[in-house]
Amino acid sequence: MLSPEKLKFLRALHGLTQTEVAKKVPCTKNYLSEVEGGKAQYSDKQSLKIINAIYMAHAEKKTKNNVKEILEDVTEVVENMNK
Repeated sequence: MLSPEKLKFLRALHGLTQTEVAKKVPCTKNYLSEVEGGKAQYSDKQSLKIINAIYMAHAEKKTKNNVKEILEDVTEVVENMNK
């Protein structure tokens, strides 16, 4: 089980908000905030859910960003062709 500080660090390392991770757990943002702040108790199972949610949210965010970049590149090429 990761400590509250390590869970928060892992989330921040992947550039995610508490809301993004909470949606994947699923839990409330407030609960996740309390866990990261050491105010809420959590089990090994809940810790694993949070860790998995962080990795899933990061993978989805990365995929969305890649698709967005590709679409921007295609739009630029099309615009240049029309000049």
